[in-house]
Amino acid sequence: MKPTVPLRTALADPGLLGHVIAGDSWATWRVLLIAAMGEALTDDEREVFTKFTGREREPLQRVSELEVVAGRRGGKTRAMATLATYLAGLCDHRDVLIPGETGVMLCLAQDQRIAKKIVDFCQEDFERSPILKQLVVGR
Repeated sequence: MKPTVPLRTALADPGLLGHVIAGDSWATWRVLLIAAMGEALTDDEREVFTKFTGREREPLQRVSELEVVAGRRGGKTRAMATLATYLAGLCDHRDVLIPGETGVMLCLAQDQRIAKKIVDFCQEDFERSPILKQLVVGR
């Protein structure tokens, strides 16, 4: 899997995912997701990263697992849907897919209600992005 555009860029571009987790209240989630994708952080972002992870530096490589302990209504479902949308729409998976094969994104949740929310958020992310909308088949 290779990103076609960095997550930082996608989250800042209104034509991609800039509308999704925008604003100051989502700043911590943006930092955590950007770091989880292996992207370098700014000094200000690194302070946030250190505060919430206890680590001095971001990993600088995509993590294979991200665990977040957050309370109810902490934005977990929204943030994970944003990451799923990014991975599904803005990353090249030709290294693991054969020509003609369609990739499938597996989203697991603690129950069907939350799983449906993740799928609904992802669908909305694709629909609200003029660029990602073009990737949806059968609209």
